[in-house]
Amino acid sequence: MIPNRLLFSALCLAILLSPQALKSQTHLTIESLVLNTYSQTADFALMLQSKDLDWKVAGSGKSEADLILITASLDKRGDVLVYERESRSITADTEDAVKLAMANTPLSAKVKIPTKTNKVRFLIQSADEREIGAFEVDRKTIYAAAAPELPPLPCKTHGQCYP
Repeated sequence: MIPNRLLFSALCLAILLSPQALKSQTHLTIESLVLNTYSQTADFALMLQSKDLDWKVAGSGKSEADLILITASLDKRGDVLVYERESRSITADTEDAVKLAMANTPLSAKVKIPTKTNKVRFLIQSADEREIGAFEVDRKTIYAAAAPELPPLPCKTHGQCYP
């Protein structure tokens, strides 16, 4: 018998690798991206349309939704280089279903970007593993967001010193 956790991981990988995984990408958009070439990571600011989230009353006029954020760095062949799955809880300052359906929820993600990364894929699922949104960022876009390099420091002995 296959353990449920292993089966779920295999299902998530299959969704991340299949072309159908991007069917609902309109629910998730990228707001900003900063690449840190030194640490080989990228900080993504994402915006999730909240209409498909499973909101629950959290009390004091607030609502809460649980979701799963899955990120994967893929190479040119579509093989997974780095994979991460993270459970998150988000809150909204209203219990009104109409306002919740129209709200946008900011999310952030720090993703490892190995040298052979061709694209990064994001997948958002509800706590019960229903797909909510997906988004993909290609290598060109990722590397265009590299933080500017520091200028060389003046050095009396060599002309320039590097930090």
